[in-house]
Amino acid sequence: MNLFLFLICCLLAAPQLKHVLPTGEPIWGVACLENHLYVLRSRSADRLEVYGIPDFSFQRHLLVPKLRGLADMASSTKDRCLYLVDCVDRDVHSVHVKNPASISWPVNDDPWGISVTSSNNVVITCDEACKLKIFSSTGNLLQEIPLCPNMPNPSHAVETVDGNFVVCYGAETDTFRGVCRINAGGYPLISLSGGAAGHMTKPCHIAVDDDGFVFVADANDKVRMLSPRLSYIWEAASPSNGLRWRPWRLAVDRQRLYVADNEFVDGKWTSGRVVVFDL
Repeated sequence: MNLFLFLICCLLAAPQLKHVLPTGEPIWGVACLENHLYVLRSRSADRLEVYGIPDFSFQRHLLVPKLRGLADMASSTKDRCLYLVDCVDRDVHSVHVKNPASISWPVNDDPWGISVTSSNNVVITCDEACKLKIFSSTGNLLQEIPLCPNMPNPSHAVETVDGNFVVCYGAETDTFRGVCRINAGGYPLISLSGGAAGHMTKPCHIAVDDDGFVFVADANDKVRMLSPRLSYIWEAASPSNGLRWRPWRLAVDRQRLYVADNEFVDGKWTSGRVVVFDL
């Protein structure tokens, strides 16, 4: 395919703005489960906003007992629950969506990002310790995966369709920042540096769709779409097609991309909204 036809295909297939949820407090987590979208906002640590899909009407609040520090959220279809990271108490909360039952367990490291694997295990990204910790759905530690020194400040890791992991890492002040695909032992398989990935300055969150394509939230102002082998494809979301501020958290479900779009002013997160794209 020549370059012109490739660009036309990209244009036709690029994500389209579907819906924008109301602006409110900054958002620290988005997750989809059973035709509902769950949103975790600042100053609402004891409850989640629940929206219906596909009309995105607000339905109710879901209580999250004893959650203090907000970092990230993921969902489990098998257990019909949400997992939330508490970066203050350094633990994980599991909240069932149909009843008030909930449990929590300690991480024993500083946790930040969270995801759920195809086998229903919970992956915690520990940024300061520079490693991944994998737990069972009931909180039993199954594995620790140390990351190499060239992957400082990892913020999020997600299982790929072939059972490996893709990790985003690096703060704006770090020499190394980007996205890396690793195996189950932490060995780097494929890397994409910030400069090669369209000058990413702060890759902070990842979502992987059913076909293995990788979406990376760069906390400057864009979400980038990468191939399963981490080749840069295009900007999936940016100010040109719906973003206003900084993409901070992502979720992908049923051919839709959900982006937590947060405003950052004078060193503080001040407000946020969820922007929904059709893929």
